[in-house]
Parts: sequence; C-alpha cells; structure tokens
Amino acid sequence: MPVRFALDHCATLDVPEVAHCCLFPVLVLVLALFLFLFLLIFPFRILFLFLFLILILILILILILILILILVLVLALILIPIL
Repeated sequence: MPVRFALDHCATLDVPEVAHCCLFPVLVLVLALFLFLFLLIFPFRILFLFLFLILILILILILILILILILVLVLALILIPIL
C-alpha cells in the first residue's frame, strides 16, 4: 500500500516535484545498499573501489536520462500550444 500511495502521489506532481519527491527515496536506497556493500566487502578494497566507480557511472547515467526526459517534457509543453 505505501508503494501504491507513493506512485499515485508521484503521478499527480509536476516534473521538478517528481524528480525531488520520487527519485530521492531511490537515491537513498541506492546509497544504503552501497553502505551495506561497503561493510560487507571492506577487506576487498580494490573490489569496493570498482563497485563504487560502477555505482557513480550508473547514477550519472540516470541523472542524464532524467534531464533528457525533463527537456523533452518542457519542449512538448512549449511546442504543443504552437502547433
């Protein structure tokens, strides 16, 4: 139920609010998983650094995709009234 409420709530928000309201918990969960992995594989520092770099690359790709989505939505909102 809480997940459904969160999804219904996010569906009624504007684009910047969705980015803040709905992606922030996902980032917190990713960072919590990252901390868990850090505590789990602390003796293997090289593997930890490799996973850290992969995590940073994934987060950067997610942010780029979000920015592209916001740009497309803004362009659609600008161009639809003109057409």
